[in-house]
Amino acid sequence: MKVGRVITTEMMMRLDHVLQCAEVTRRTQDVALVNEALKKEIEERMRVEVELKKAKDAAQQADKMKSQFLANMSHEIRTPLNGIINCTELCLDTRTSPEQQEYLDLVCHQILTHLFERVLVLAQSLT
Repeated sequence: MKVGRVITTEMMMRLDHVLQCAEVTRRTQDVALVNEALKKEIEERMRVEVELKKAKDAAQQADKMKSQFLANMSHEIRTPLNGIINCTELCLDTRTSPEQQEYLDLVCHQILTHLFERVLVLAQSLT
C-alpha cells in the first residue's frame, strides 16, 4: 500500500466550499463597508440640503425686506423732493432778484434732479 495522501473529489468539494464561503464573507464585509459609507454620505447630503434650504429661506426673506425697504424709502424720499421741486418752481414764477433766480434754478434743475437721479440709481443697484 502506498503511503501518502490522496485527495478525493469530496475533499476538493469541501475545499471549494470553504473557499467560496470565505469569498462570500469577504464580499459581504465589503458591501457592509460600502453601505456604511453611503449611509454617511446620504446623511451629509441631507444635512447640507437642510442648511441650503435655511440659507435660501433667509436670502428670500432678506430680498423681500430689501424690496419693502426700497419701496418705503423711495416714497419717503420722492415725496419731499417733489414738494421741494414744486415749491422752487412756484418761487421761480414770482418776482425774484437775478441772484435769487440763479439759486432757485440751481436748486430746482441741478441739485435736486441730480440727487433724485442718484437715489434712483442706488435703488436700482440694490435690486
